[in-house]
Amino acid sequence: MTIRIFVSYSHRDDAHRMRLSTHMAALEREKDVVVWFDGDIEPGREITPEIRKQLRQTDIFLALGSSNYLHSDYCYRREYKVMLRRSKQGRPRVLVALVGICDWPSTEMAKSKMLPDDAKSVEEHGRPNRAYLQIVQGLRRVVRAVRQEKGKEQAEADRKVVAKARATAASRRNSKGRAVESAQSQAETRKPAAKVQKPKTRPAAKPRNMETGRKPKGASAPAKPRTTSRTSKPRRPAK
Repeated sequence: MTIRIFVSYSHRDDAHRMRLSTHMAALEREKDVVVWFDGDIEPGREITPEIRKQLRQTDIFLALGSSNYLHSDYCYRREYKVMLRRSKQGRPRVLVALVGICDWPSTEMAKSKMLPDDAKSVEEHGRPNRAYLQIVQGLRRVVRAVRQEKGKEQAEADRKVVAKARATAASRRNSKGRAVESAQSQAETRKPAAKVQKPKTRPAAKPRNMETGRKPKGASAPAKPRTTSRTSKPRRPAK
C-alpha cells in the first residue's frame, strides 16, 4: 500500500519548493509515502504521459499557492482545477500550501484545505521555517487519514476475495455432488426391471391312513353304489 503525494508549483516559486522539500525529508523517507514534484511547463507544451500517470495515481494533491501559481494557466487550470473535480469522488485529497501572498479567497482555492493552519502565507510569517513545519505537519495528518482509508479498503477487498473463493469452492462441491447424483440416477434407469417370480404351489396331499400311514385302498375314487336292474326278477324265498 503506497500513498502518493503530487506537489504542484510554479517554477518561479522553486525556492519555496526546495525549502518545503527540506522539511518534508522525514515524511519522504517513510516506506509507504512517495512524493512527486511537478513544476509548470511552458505555454503550448502538452502534458507528458508521466505527469498524467502521476495525476491518476495520486492520493494527495498539494498546490503551492501564490500569485505565480494563479498566473500559471498550466498549474491552476490544467492541474489544480482538474484534481479538484476528481476530489468530489473522494480521492485525491486536495490541499493548498500558501507560500506567497495572493488573492486566493476569490478563487476555487477557497474550496480546499489551506495550510498553514491559520491560512497565513509563508511570506506573511515572521518565522518562515515554522510556517513550513506547520505545512508538513498538516500534510502528515492527511497522510495518516488516507493511510487508514486505504487500509480499510484493502481489508474489505481481501474479505471479498476470501468470500468469493469460498463461494466458488462451495459451488464446485455442489456441482460435483449433483453430477454424482445424476450419474447414479442414470445408472439406475438403465438397469432392467427384475422379473416377479410367482410362488410355486404344491398339489394337495392325498389322505393317508392314520394308523398305518398308508393310503387306503380305493381312497383315490369313492366306490359307486350297486344298482339293481328293473328287469331282473326277485328271488323266491327258499322253502
